[in-house]
Amino acid sequence: MTLKSPLKSAVFLMALLSFGALAQENMSQTRSKSLIEQAQIEANKEFQLTNLQSRWLNPVNRSLGLNELIPELSLDQEFLSMMVHVLWNAEDLHPSFLRENLLKFYQFLPNLESLKVQDQVKIIFLGLKSDLGFAFRAHLTQRLYNLMAQKNPDDGVFYLIVSEYSSQRFLSRKYLRKFIQQNPELNEKFVQATTPPRKIPSNTELKELFDFNPDLSTHLRGRYNNSIKLFVLCRTVRNYPCRMVMKDTKGEWAHNSDGSLWTNPVLALSKYNYPFNKTSGHTPAGIYTMDSVIPFPTSPNYYGQFRRVVLNFIPKSKSEVLQTYLLPDSMKELTWWRQAVVARDMGRDLLRIHGTGLVNTNPQSTYYPFIPSLGCIKNREGVYDGVEYKDQRHMLDQMMESLGLNPIYENEPSIHGLLYVVELDDQARAVEQKDIESILATE
Repeated sequence: MTLKSPLKSAVFLMALLSFGALAQENMSQTRSKSLIEQAQIEANKEFQLTNLQSRWLNPVNRSLGLNELIPELSLDQEFLSMMVHVLWNAEDLHPSFLRENLLKFYQFLPNLESLKVQDQVKIIFLGLKSDLGFAFRAHLTQRLYNLMAQKNPDDGVFYLIVSEYSSQRFLSRKYLRKFIQQNPELNEKFVQATTPPRKIPSNTELKELFDFNPDLSTHLRGRYNNSIKLFVLCRTVRNYPCRMVMKDTKGEWAHNSDGSLWTNPVLALSKYNYPFNKTSGHTPAGIYTMDSVIPFPTSPNYYGQFRRVVLNFIPKSKSEVLQTYLLPDSMKELTWWRQAVVARDMGRDLLRIHGTGLVNTNPQSTYYPFIPSLGCIKNREGVYDGVEYKDQRHMLDQMMESLGLNPIYENEPSIHGLLYVVELDDQARAVEQKDIESILATE
């Protein structure tokens, strides 16, 4: 197309710029709407699970039957998965009470084949742990062996069985050996993610990760283009606090008002000290998306007084290309990021970044004044030694500022970006600001 005058050229250019600005604004509005909708879905899922758990596993209702506890009982796959989720995460239940509720579940659903295979495996291991008697144990054991004999198991089913198998003394080791021999590639991935010593990234490799800036305009549907990046660096021994550092939409490091590098200590420790591949285990190392906040503060006694950031695993893809696209070449062959892959495939979910209303009463703990979690990343909150901590509030504000947003409550749902949780080494101390500055100074 040829424009015949400078005036027409100018008009065309102004129209083109206006159209581009309008398209960018529409894209931003669409993304914000998508984030809010996704966060609402997460909140609804939490509410459903919490509601189901409170009615079903409340000791006050111990004498009631399952139909009385859960009037909306259903054979729908999604509902059955919720029931399995509640039982599988009932770590704090007294063993006898868990046994009672498992029996109620078996009476309701005697045919485990109605469940998804991964849910079947969870219920089998729960039954074996709860010692429901010889007949039940024999039935569940045989069902497990049958599942292990099937060819080409789902990745998550393999990881789940290998993770839980060794804790059951009644199970035959020959079946496990055969299961592993039949699935060498899956076993190699599992070993890479779970077995020390894992190759620790060097400062040079970490610096490359910090500096890496892939084109995100189309990756993951462009949702994280012009978003923030959060890096959480931890020790392999999670009893010591990690530390986070943040990059803004332009790839610049976030700074405090005095010009110093913004960093924030956090804890990624399981309250049960379980490894990442167990339910309620440590926050898995790896790559996540940050997708808005839970729309309203819930359970402030546990989660704190500020809204929680929603974390999601990177979706599964062939050869994990969606993951490796987000890594520099030097990082792709390392194994630290595979923890999140294994955890995702095993069915871990509902991970968040949040504060706490609980109080650490043990100043001698290696993570004082933090509180361990059930797999989430936790900020300090509360008053200790005359100092009031509101780290979740400060983090949310910094996220909004790094996104170019006014740090106000109404803008919190627009928080989005990528999160990298990286394990460093096994030093018995917290990760400190000087450790991050040392990485940044690497040539």
